[in-house]
Parts: sequence; structure tokens; C-alpha cells
Amino acid sequence: MIPASRKIVLIDDDDISNFITSELIKNSRADILLNTFVRVREAQFFLNTCTDTEFPDMIICDIKMPERDGFDFLQFYQHTIFPRRLPIPLIMMSGTINDQEKLMLEQYSCCTSFIMKKNLQDNFIQYFKLYFPDE
Repeated sequence: MIPASRKIVLIDDDDISNFITSELIKNSRADILLNTFVRVREAQFFLNTCTDTEFPDMIICDIKMPERDGFDFLQFYQHTIFPRRLPIPLIMMSGTINDQEKLMLEQYSCCTSFIMKKNLQDNFIQYFKLYFPDE
């Protein structure tokens, strides 16, 4: 049985990136319900308080953001949400990444993978096929 929709949380402080990513997601899969947050704190509050039926099937989070960044989100998720929920794909993304950041990402078992923003469309199609196969 195919679920009526899949839920994705997108966390990115850049409105233009959010628009582009939202359009790429919508064009990749019509059955996606997207919750977009421009601040890590807002996403943390949502994830901490959402019901089981509201909880996302995937999280996509930008690494480089002001105030709290993607690593702050990973720290929160790893210690607060990950221990009490079934694992879901948690994908970190960035326009650029250095070797130190790659090593830091590897320290979080909750982090499924990393994608470059310039390769979003191809990666979304690949991830949707992998994590949301049509049954």
C-alpha cells in the first residue's frame, strides 16, 4: 500500500534556496508534503512537539546558517530526537563543504548523507527512489 503522501522537513535560512529546493522536490514527487523552516530553533520546536502522524519521513538541513547552523541541528537531533524515534533519512546539504566539515558530519550516526546544492535535483530523485520506493 502506498502512503497518501510523504512528509519532508526542509531547514534552510535562504529564501531563494528554499524556493528552488521546494520546486525541485515538488517536481520530483507529487506526493510530498513539505514543511520549511528558516531557523533551526523553529525546526527543533516542531520536531520536539509534533505527533507521530506529523513527524517527517525525511529531513533535509543546510549546514551553513546564522545563529544555529546545521551542526547545531545535528547535535540536537542526535541527542534529543534520534534516541526516541525510528530512524529516518536525515540529509545535510551545502553549497560548499571542506574536509573538516565532512569529518564532523561522520560523527553523527543520525546523518544519513550529504548532498551539494548544485546537484540537488539528481540527488532528490535518487533519494526518493531509495527511501520512498513505490510499492
